[in-house]
Amino acid sequence: MAELVALSLGRSATAEESAGATTQRAVFLSVRRYIDDNLHDPALSIASVCRRFRISPRNLHRAFEASEMTFGELVRAKRLDRSARELSQFPERAVSSVAFSCGFNDVSYFNRSFRKRFETSPTEYRRHSRRAPD
Repeated sequence: MAELVALSLGRSATAEESAGATTQRAVFLSVRRYIDDNLHDPALSIASVCRRFRISPRNLHRAFEASEMTFGELVRAKRLDRSARELSQFPERAVSSVAFSCGFNDVSYFNRSFRKRFETSPTEYRRHSRRAPD
């Protein structure tokens, strides 16, 4: 089947290429699930994921080549999304507590990253998300 698709695209795929792509996709999906389950861990890194999956950093990067984001960008984006949800859902929690629970271990870095992503500070984001619609 993979060869038929490749032929329709004007190139011949070998069984090795198809198996490699399938393996990379499986690694990518497994790593994404692992990231989701471990966002809270500030030690989540390329090295820790490579140890967990027993792959080299190059193989991890190769699995992310077809993705829109690198490993680090994906982890940061997911952590920021989770922190935005938590800021909205738990207004009584301190911003630093939310940052730490989402895997950030530096509040200044969290604040800079949050502002860059959402174009507002975490405190302002929380304030606006608590407002009732007009």
